[in-house]
Amino acid sequence: MIYYRQDTWREQIFRFSGTIWPSIWRKQVLMTIYTIASYVFCEKMGGNLGKFKGNFLGGILSFLLVFRTSQSYARYWQGRSLLTGFFCDLREIVILSMTLMPGGARGYQWRWKTSRKGTSTGEKSREMVQSLESFTDDSDRIMSEERVDILRWAFVVAIAFQAHARMVYSLEHGDLPSEIQKLVDWDRFRIRCLTTKAEFRDLDRLVSGTAIPQAAWEDSLLLDPKGFLKEMEEDFFQDHGDDSIEVSAEPGLRLPVVAIYQLTQVLYRNVNDQRLQDKRYGMAERFFSGMASRMLQLNKILNTVVQIVSTPLPFPYFHLCKSLLFVYLLSFPFFIDISLGIWANCGELCFLTIALLGLDSIATELENPFGCDSNDLSIADDIHKLEKETLFYSRMIGDTRLEDSFLWTPLPHHIAQICPGVTGYFVLKTQWESNGSSPEVYPFKRIEREIITDAEFVHDDRDHMSEDS
Repeated sequence: MIYYRQDTWREQIFRFSGTIWPSIWRKQVLMTIYTIASYVFCEKMGGNLGKFKGNFLGGILSFLLVFRTSQSYARYWQGRSLLTGFFCDLREIVILSMTLMPGGARGYQWRWKTSRKGTSTGEKSREMVQSLESFTDDSDRIMSEERVDILRWAFVVAIAFQAHARMVYSLEHGDLPSEIQKLVDWDRFRIRCLTTKAEFRDLDRLVSGTAIPQAAWEDSLLLDPKGFLKEMEEDFFQDHGDDSIEVSAEPGLRLPVVAIYQLTQVLYRNVNDQRLQDKRYGMAERFFSGMASRMLQLNKILNTVVQIVSTPLPFPYFHLCKSLLFVYLLSFPFFIDISLGIWANCGELCFLTIALLGLDSIATELENPFGCDSNDLSIADDIHKLEKETLFYSRMIGDTRLEDSFLWTPLPHHIAQICPGVTGYFVLKTQWESNGSSPEVYPFKRIEREIITDAEFVHDDRDHMSEDS
């Protein structure tokens, strides 16, 4: 998405990228030559080619194009609203999971101390955590492990959403252009840095596994993530022309759905059963329904986004607009009246061409707000914001083990150019330092879990109520 100032003219008018010009300049040059040649021909012939009683076609065509542009903008704004809702729900899931999972004795002490003295997110926060380290028990350590899983899967959900939004159109038509493949490869790399080798192998089958044949999308990402990043940097700006790979258009399981399931599973396994009290560090059972409703909303938003991208404007309307526009531009020589001079016959018709082609181009651009075009919605900004916010939350709850499980890595130069404002990204410390070879996601010693089952739970059916009650 292009952010711009509305109080200046010069910077907005005299620019090429992100405007209608990249898509219409060839047609505009052709129409300018066509119009001037027609005017010269009429002058040499000494008469006009025809005379229109009224320009009814121009009025009808303008109405059709404006209506199409209006409908496209409605889809664009709906996409913006859906994107905001998706990240609001994901952010609430992260906040609630951190707040409603109390941990152990240290977590209890932290909440009471910060309620009296206030919370700091800098060095003072670390000093306060160190002062409470003696209260740390197994419940606090287990909670840190679980929070790492919640955060990394929340990031994977967001990145998978971005990758799928880029690929939806290609998956519908069975063809993935090389420029989109490069951006999806970056998303795959991000997911690889947040998962183990085994986890990524299962997830990546839903992305690179869609290639036909599968060997067309084989790379070193699974075994050598850092080497893959270096290769991607060298190849990113190379022009591959119209290269593309064939992908399967068969409906099937998609990456964001699996990522949402994994996040739901992590949340559910940390629910403290009211009867069993098997996870005192976890979330009270009554709170899970609110979390589950937000997970269902993520799925609903995902399906609506797929619907927007994969459902174009009805073809008869599209065909009518294109056909009338083509006929109207082709009939320009019949509008020429040599008695009015060159400006009225060439200048005005050229600007009319810009207006009509521009409206058509804008409508096409806005119909799909999710993708890789300059004016498409920037999901990378929302992912970056989510990562920054979760870093702040981890400091607010005083969980240094959670914060130390991730590394903040500067954004590669080639990605920074297409994501202005985004400065870095989170990776798992275990995966980054081992170059993806570690089977662990948590860099500290894990705690043995004691699992209570219904078979081990002894029900007390005695009536403890008094006779008088």
